[in-house]
Amino acid sequence: MSPAAALLALVLSLFTALPLHAQGRAAAGEWSALFPWPLVAVHLHVLPDGRILTWGGADDAVHAGGSEAYLWTPATGLWTAVPNPTTNIFCAGHAFLPDGRLLVIGGHVSPEMGVPDAN
Repeated sequence: MSPAAALLALVLSLFTALPLHAQGRAAAGEWSALFPWPLVAVHLHVLPDGRILTWGGADDAVHAGGSEAYLWTPATGLWTAVPNPTTNIFCAGHAFLPDGRLLVIGGHVSPEMGVPDAN
């Protein structure tokens, strides 16, 4: 078995071994039909309020040195553009702060160069 296949088998065994304590479809989640997204979701976060923040690759919706992220509200299915005119945030590092805000550090200039920005 290749290392990649072994890793995949391990990950799948972990998911099937976990008990499902959630009650109902809304808490447990479910698969649905495909629907269009405004970009390829290279980066994606589930925000504390349940909305999804996502942004794509280096060339997705890049404008004037910046980039565009999108907020998706699953309850309504609505997408909202979140433009960032100053930083192309592709390839940035990101983590939640203790107060629930998302910190996005760095970004993309070229394959070998990032930016010293924080968003």
